[in-house]
Formats: sequence, structure tokens, C-alpha cells
Amino acid sequence: MSPRSPRRRIDPDAKPRGGRYGWSPATLATTRGEDTDIEREVGEIVNALREGGPMTRRELRRSVDSRFWGPGRFPDALWLARRRGLVRREGGKFAAGD
Repeated sequence: MSPRSPRRRIDPDAKPRGGRYGWSPATLATTRGEDTDIEREVGEIVNALREGGPMTRRELRRSVDSRFWGPGRFPDALWLARRRGLVRREGGKFAAGD
């Protein structure tokens, strides 16, 4: 310990004090605009099922190459397609709606 820095006692019950490491950037509020890609993604899912027949979720993901859509895009598009009746479940597979 150097002679210039006195030893500080640490109180475990003390509140944390602000210091030079207490800064954080302000949070940014963002709003989501209209999602125009979702219609294309739903269409790709429906077309893949019409052309390829019933598929598991994994097969369908690969068929539409959803890894390039972005995080969370495939489940959202599949949910919307099912909600609209364009896709239905058949056991453990998805099929094009009637």
C-alpha cells in the first residue's frame, strides 16, 4: 500500500456511492413502424407448404431460408399465417390451409 492512499474501511451495509464508473447512456425510446416484410414472409411460408406438402417446423424453416429474415421473424410470420387460417397443424407438421 502506498503512503499516499489511506486504507478505507468498507461497510457492507452502506449504500453504493456514485463514482466515476457510475455513468450509463440514456435509453432511447423507439417505436416500431409498419412491418412490410411480414406479408412477404407469410407468403413464402404458405407457398413452401403448398409446393412441398406438410413439413415440420425445422423443415419449413430450412425451406424458406428464414435464417436470413432476422431474429424472431419466422415464429411471428408462422403465427400470423396460422391466425389467418393460411397454415394449419396436422399432428406434428404444418400444412397449407384450405
